[in-house]
Amino acid sequence: MVLSARGKYVYTPKFNRNRELPENERMTVEIIRPRAEERPDLYSLDVERDMGLTDLGKKQVTAPLTFKNRFRVSRILRSHIGSIKNLSVEEDGKSRTITGGEDLAESTAFGLGVLVNELIAEVLSDTLSGDEKKSLPPPSNSSIPDGPENGGTGTTTKNGKSSVLGP
Repeated sequence: MVLSARGKYVYTPKFNRNRELPENERMTVEIIRPRAEERPDLYSLDVERDMGLTDLGKKQVTAPLTFKNRFRVSRILRSHIGSIKNLSVEEDGKSRTITGGEDLAESTAFGLGVLVNELIAEVLSDTLSGDEKKSLPPPSNSSIPDGPENGGTGTTTKNGKSSVLGP
């Protein structure tokens, strides 16, 4: 089995119809992928149970559960967002260019929350889009699946020899 890896890649956010702009005006963000050992430190899932009292003063038999995702926003922005192109903000009447995750983390501009949420989701995602898959070069001297999901026939090649993939 071969898994693809890419330490850094350029992401074009959907934020504020950014992808509809001419290519030279689009904001782009360098995503620095977290290592497997870092992932658990970037977010947590907290579970809260509310054990209130009933009208009669007795403990409830069932208790509602609340699940909350907590993200370490500062760590994600400062460690996993590299360069940012074509983004500026106006803060306190002054225009400022945002050039990286550090600048983004320190900004107080209105509306950036939506962008930050999108970037957090991208950093924590563990899938490649169709375009990203197409842009990855095949690893040399390794098995490359050619399954029906890739428009292929379900064979794999290794060192120039073909074989049928099992179920």
